[in-house]
Amino acid sequence: MNKVLGLLDTLESTVLESKKIPMTDKVIVVETQLIDIIDKIRLVIKSDGDAVENMIDIKKEQQYKEVSYKRVGNSEDELNKAKKIKKGAEEYANYVLTNLQLAVTKMQTNLIKLEKNIESSRKVIDEKNKSINEQTERVEEYNE
Repeated sequence: MNKVLGLLDTLESTVLESKKIPMTDKVIVVETQLIDIIDKIRLVIKSDGDAVENMIDIKKEQQYKEVSYKRVGNSEDELNKAKKIKKGAEEYANYVLTNLQLAVTKMQTNLIKLEKNIESSRKVIDEKNKSINEQTERVEEYNE
């Protein structure tokens, strides 16, 4: 911007220092001098415009990177949350399985005890039946 202002000052001084036409407010200027200054102004404006565009592009890229970093940060947060949830679910599943295994073990122990009781009850019944059969045979022998 300062370059443009400097070139405009040069243009102004060129016009002010040019030969005046008497009794008019007109001046005689050297065309090549004016064209040269105008071309320089155009180049400066174009280069400044390019610089501004580059700055805008850089700013956009920085904003994009910031948004990307935030998204990555959010993704990492979400991933950490998911890992915590998964870990909690695994711990709960292990807890439930452990309790289930304990319950199954207790049931197996009780089943073994029940089978022993049934077996001992069968022996008692068999012995009583045997005793009854023997008594029945004696009674029949006695009655004959």
